[in-house]
Amino acid sequence: MTAQRLYRWQQRALDAWRAAGHRGIVEAVTGAGKTRLGLEACRTCLESGRRCVVIVPGLELGYQWQNGLRAAFPEHDIGMLGGESRANPERVHVLVATVNLARSTLLANAMLGGLLIADECHRYGSDVNRLALASGFDWRLGLSATHERLDGLHQTVVEPYFGGVVYRYPYESALDEGVICPFNVALIAVSFSDEEREQYEYLSSKVKKARLALLNIYGLPAEPFGEFIKAVNNLHSRGNKLEAIAAGRYLSAFNRRRSLLAETSAKLDGLAALLPAFGAARRAIVFTQTVAAAQRVRAELVDLGVDAENLHSLMDAEARRDVMRRYREAKLHTIVAPQMLDEGIDVPDADFGVIVAASRQRRQMIQRMGRCLRLKSGTRHARFAILYVQGTGEDPAYGAHEAFLDDIVGPADAVKHFDLYHSGEEICEFLSSGRRAGSTTQPAVTSLDERTVSYE
Repeated sequence: MTAQRLYRWQQRALDAWRAAGHRGIVEAVTGAGKTRLGLEACRTCLESGRRCVVIVPGLELGYQWQNGLRAAFPEHDIGMLGGESRANPERVHVLVATVNLARSTLLANAMLGGLLIADECHRYGSDVNRLALASGFDWRLGLSATHERLDGLHQTVVEPYFGGVVYRYPYESALDEGVICPFNVALIAVSFSDEEREQYEYLSSKVKKARLALLNIYGLPAEPFGEFIKAVNNLHSRGNKLEAIAAGRYLSAFNRRRSLLAETSAKLDGLAALLPAFGAARRAIVFTQTVAAAQRVRAELVDLGVDAENLHSLMDAEARRDVMRRYREAKLHTIVAPQMLDEGIDVPDADFGVIVAASRQRRQMIQRMGRCLRLKSGTRHARFAILYVQGTGEDPAYGAHEAFLDDIVGPADAVKHFDLYHSGEEICEFLSSGRRAGSTTQPAVTSLDERTVSYE
């Protein structure tokens, strides 16, 4: 088995994992090459005479791992447990398993003493998915862009199982070492109609009132937000009649407000303003929060002349594979996806990302940005546009997504605020400016002083 050439960060991370007894979590920015690191950990495992299981959250990511493993280890048996594949764990050297099957299969018995690689390891802290984290694996490697969970289960489940974080690789380091490409970010403000604003304020008041009742009457935890939402859902499904009604009031108002933000026609106007930027992109990804919003966005883009297709969980597996195949082969320009591309799926030639509906989860936003940060051919760099409704929970001026924006603003070449009074050409010109990614793997380091952050 010939070892692959590694980035310096991958070798450092691998050394840290080995030094920790072949256990630990490696946290690295999306696009930096966590899968390559996982393949090298698997190589160490196979060379020691052990076997390996890779668990993944979904089938598409599973196929991606299977292909990578087969290319890296052609002399070994690589099995798949997911979709229509049901490999026997006792008859393969490496098994890729979707978590829904891994948690109900005695994999550790078949791979006793082997290595468990958990891709997107933050996913396996839930009450159901933690069943996949069997104690029979002596070696354990968790991979994630950020392993923290809103419900805090990374501290009580994920970290104890893997042995904590042994290596972190943030945006700044990945940029300085030429592992990901430089990027610009445009923050684009849109405005509700008078009717939408009235509806938003009405729903916000209902959310606030229902939340206070849940905190004061039923003693739900105020923070973190994920723990609060988990408690609300538990109360709604398992509480008595009055508790279920109280939780239902909150969930109804909260979801209606989220849909209003995600599906406002103002964001469709924002997409029209970005048409020149779509034209300048090699390939683009548009992120929404719901399937309904994705379908509306796709229809709007097609009307604007953009070659766009949806990619979401309501499509059958064959249709999803066909969309990804055409996209990778440059036969499709733009994918519009609610959450299908948030985790793990490799889209190496995307250079323009549009976030129509931001997420409250820092991890999800970082993953979305990372879909476009892989190194590009030639001299291209990445561009991002984030649409938000002014004066709402999405507005950066109100502290929206503060932690996420801190992560992005620092390493970005340039960040600039726009609204729809600016022309599409102005926005496109800004997005296309800035430091270019070179053809080498070591571009010049740009200091913080040389970056520009401006507000108009």
